[in-house]
Amino acid sequence: MQEALRDDRITEFEFGVMLGITDRRARDGFLKVHGVDLAYTAAAFEREQSSLRELRIGAK
Repeated sequence: MQEALRDDRITEFEFGVMLGITDRRARDGFLKVHGVDLAYTAAAFEREQSSLRELRIGAK
């Protein structure tokens, strides 16, 4: 899973959901402990925003 995150095939949010970690700080801590780069780009922000929109639409 970490490789998918590093290769931008999944977002940090999606990674956290797969692990059952919904809190952003807990997810970031997990990633840091496991050596995953936490460089947050504008593109990553847009991907996460899109994922959140999809989740909200699917929940209705």
